[in-house]
Amino acid sequence: MARLAIGQPDGDLAARSSPARSHGARHLHLVAEDPLESASELLLTGYYPVFTWGTYLFFGMALARLGLHRKVVRTSLLAIGLVTALVTLWFSQVYTGLSTTRERLTADVGMTPQMWPVLDAQLQRGWSGNPMMESWAWMPVWAPHTSTMMDLLHTCATAAAVIGLALVLTAAIPRALAPGWRIAWGAGTMTLTLYVGHVVVLAAPAWVPGNHSFAAHTLGALLIGAIFAAACRRGPLEALLNAAVNAPAKTHQRD
Repeated sequence: MARLAIGQPDGDLAARSSPARSHGARHLHLVAEDPLESASELLLTGYYPVFTWGTYLFFGMALARLGLHRKVVRTSLLAIGLVTALVTLWFSQVYTGLSTTRERLTADVGMTPQMWPVLDAQLQRGWSGNPMMESWAWMPVWAPHTSTMMDLLHTCATAAAVIGLALVLTAAIPRALAPGWRIAWGAGTMTLTLYVGHVVVLAAPAWVPGNHSFAAHTLGALLIGAIFAAACRRGPLEALLNAAVNAPAKTHQRD
């Protein structure tokens, strides 16, 4: 897992520095016109590239195999994840505080060193999965959605800490309150459906109320999750995925 978080951004940077680098979201007609570059963007250099974001997939799979029912695992996830997340932020802050680093990074994006506050403000906002990186000097920099080594380490650590905290709190809930707790946080059982719904709503026209409201998306996810949890039902996409996975086994049993 550490090799993915450290090595994958290097591969993405190498691809991004090549002539066939990403220029933004790829439309369907461009896929037909240039399938090779489209594949490169999908896998390496585009918005949410598969290889980079696959790190999170494999990290989640690794966490699921740790025996999360054990108290020592839950507390370790919380403690180690929290410490690692803080250390990555501290290291990035120290690194970007160096004058040589600021000169290298500003030059990389066509700015002068005196324009560092402008670039720093951009780093705080992130680049929405399509960073303007062309040198290895970016790897120790933390910024949202930049897919740098420090970004992947920080977000994986944060996820581990949040999962650990949720597991610690769940284990402390009295048995009598467990059903209500399960319903209140039912959104956690249908994250695929909710995330796809979140993306669809974000892409909705501006006149759709709350389509870019953090509060609306959060409350909507919690409400939908609670309804499905109370009904003891899987999310629609989770049910579809489960049926697809189990279909071969059922066919084999009938044979």
